[in-house]
Amino acid sequence: MKRLLITIFLIFNVLIILAAPIDTIRNHIPDGNLINHAGNFDWRVSRFDLRNPGILKNIIFTMDGSPGSFTLRTFGQEGGTAFPQIESDLMTPIVVEKINNGLEKVNVTIPEEVYLNNNQFFIVIENISEGTFIKFEINAKTPYCTSSNGGNYFYLYNRRGSDWFSSNRALAIDVLIERKTSDLIVPFLEDVTDTLDIIGGGNRLAIADYNNDGYDDILTSGRLLKNDFKNSRKFVDMTQELSLKGSPLANLFVDIDNDKDLDLLFLEVGDSSFIYLNNGQGIFEKKFIAGIPINSLNALNAVSISDVNNDGYLDLFVGQLWSNYPNALSKYLFINNKQNDFVDQSDILYADQNNLKNAPCRGSQFVDINNDGYSDLYVSNYVTTASKITSPRDELWLNNQNGSFTNVIHQTGIDTTIGPSFWNMSSGCQWGDYNNDGFMDLLASCLSHPRFMNGNNGEYTNPTTIYQNNYGVNHTIKFENKKDDHGIQYEETHGGVSWGDINNDGLLDFFISTYYGCRYNDIYIQKKDHTFELVTWESGVHEQRGDQDGLWFDFDNDGKLDLLTSGKLFKNNSENSGNYVFLQLESSNENLHAVGAKIIAFVGDQKITRELSIGHGQKMQTSYKLHFGIGLNQVIDSVRVIWPNKHKTTLYSKLFANNHYLLKDDGSIISSNENSNKTVVYPNPFKDKIIVNKNWGDNQPEFLLQNEVGQKIQIFKITKNGINYEIELDKGLAAGNYILKINHEGESQSFKLVRFEE
Repeated sequence: MKRLLITIFLIFNVLIILAAPIDTIRNHIPDGNLINHAGNFDWRVSRFDLRNPGILKNIIFTMDGSPGSFTLRTFGQEGGTAFPQIESDLMTPIVVEKINNGLEKVNVTIPEEVYLNNNQFFIVIENISEGTFIKFEINAKTPYCTSSNGGNYFYLYNRRGSDWFSSNRALAIDVLIERKTSDLIVPFLEDVTDTLDIIGGGNRLAIADYNNDGYDDILTSGRLLKNDFKNSRKFVDMTQELSLKGSPLANLFVDIDNDKDLDLLFLEVGDSSFIYLNNGQGIFEKKFIAGIPINSLNALNAVSISDVNNDGYLDLFVGQLWSNYPNALSKYLFINNKQNDFVDQSDILYADQNNLKNAPCRGSQFVDINNDGYSDLYVSNYVTTASKITSPRDELWLNNQNGSFTNVIHQTGIDTTIGPSFWNMSSGCQWGDYNNDGFMDLLASCLSHPRFMNGNNGEYTNPTTIYQNNYGVNHTIKFENKKDDHGIQYEETHGGVSWGDINNDGLLDFFISTYYGCRYNDIYIQKKDHTFELVTWESGVHEQRGDQDGLWFDFDNDGKLDLLTSGKLFKNNSENSGNYVFLQLESSNENLHAVGAKIIAFVGDQKITRELSIGHGQKMQTSYKLHFGIGLNQVIDSVRVIWPNKHKTTLYSKLFANNHYLLKDDGSIISSNENSNKTVVYPNPFKDKIIVNKNWGDNQPEFLLQNEVGQKIQIFKITKNGINYEIELDKGLAAGNYILKINHEGESQSFKLVRFEE
């Protein structure tokens, strides 16, 4: 391994002042009770908990003994483990020299840019000269974090050969980090759980507006929380009032009887499953489901809904883990019998494939991968070390458009075998069009142990990755593993994933949870080049744990997606996110909520695609209201809806920003926004025409356009067309920032606009 010898300068308790804000991170008490760290160790490893993201600038060692040298290495997150197991260098190792006898502080200036932005990092000392010592604190230190399955996170680890030794002491090392924050628009997430009276767990979540008041409600572990934000700014537990009883392993909002009212599906453990039928007046009638055998779902872990046989009624797929590890219980496909019950027709999938039927399941989702209007099915299988020889890969069932399916996973490039016997330990899944090409891509989370990352005994495992759907390029079902391009950091115990455009820029971002104690959730923001940047710290949820999964929804109808995970609700308080539109669908006959439909919004030069999919990952259901972030745009130029199983497409034009719309399959549009008569100004950026949309009646407002220094800009012509006012400007107007002021009957509004370069 290449070493870099650099010049070291000495300091004696002198504060180093740099231009940018500097944080000092240390695990020891400065100038405390220190002694020499002795012992025949190959490595001395100091683990640091990162409090702020930033650039590593200096490392200061308190040393003693004779002149000598050692090799300095730095490691980053290392998959979240308590001591380094990947051993991935963040910079070229440095040979550090101690020049003088006795106590001194040796300051190493880092010659490369090393950016730290996860939960921890490591300073490694190897090849230290005999008689040269790093000081360490004699007083014992409590581990930063302890857990039964994640271990204890000490501050000092020593290695001799292949053996590791933890220590309850800390090396006398100071680390100087120059603060750095993301230049992306990052939402600040505030924990409002207690303020809103959120009650319940977090590993079986469903979101929908069950009472049609315009606000999404929560179903969690059998408890129905009505969103009363409009009135009391609280969630109200309706469970007892509505006589809802049960302990479901999964619960969903689903219109099982096709009457347009959302019913409550409870999939029980150790008892009969049942449906609470919604009569549309806020009253629910309990009905047992005879078609799902008692005790058949004792290890239920995934549930997804779609109309798989094109009869207009929604069917049910469930996947399970194990009662006795690692032997999983069966998966099932239950078909809706149109009489508020189901019939077991699992043989549609698993007639001759028992190894698939009984593979441990960590997630599922219906998704249309080839845009043919029919829902396909993806199943994430968790291959364990105990079952790696016999357990199959994930499943991707292609809908043959006749009620049958074919598993095509082997031809897709998803979950490929990269070792002789070890495949993915898939832990979740969600599909979304992350690169805005009109085809759904897979965000595949994986639990991936470090010992297999480097091919231990010829065995490998895949980390969390994105599989990009290239059907639009080659018209075959092929996916590209973006593992070397996406920017997602390796984490050993990734759990569930959830897509959402959380800064309203038209690009999907995501939340990802973790298993094990002392492991923490992450939030990634997508950049314009379709790579991702970790922004957990900037988002305000640093060191939050999230159980198995989580999801995004807008509980307060402010257009910004909020995060629900592990029984906690985090409000998105971003002040500079973009504009938005929410779209909901209504079909005129059967499958009235249009589950499986695809919506394509054309906004400026973007094509943003969403698909209405019910049930993803590990028992998660997102809202029936589909969210579109549209950046600075004030209008969606057009929307195309591909309705499920009908080969019918409907086109809608001119949907204005910051509104909620209901789209019907007869082409009609209903605005359900409380402030639908807002002033809308578009396009932005503009060229030589600005359009203002607002119903002012017969009294036309006054329009004034100014540049950024307040100079008045000539308006050549204003044409009224319905409730639109078209403002024509000089085609030679300079590019730059402008302000449009609108005055109407004593009320004034101002809008910031940009004219783009030709």
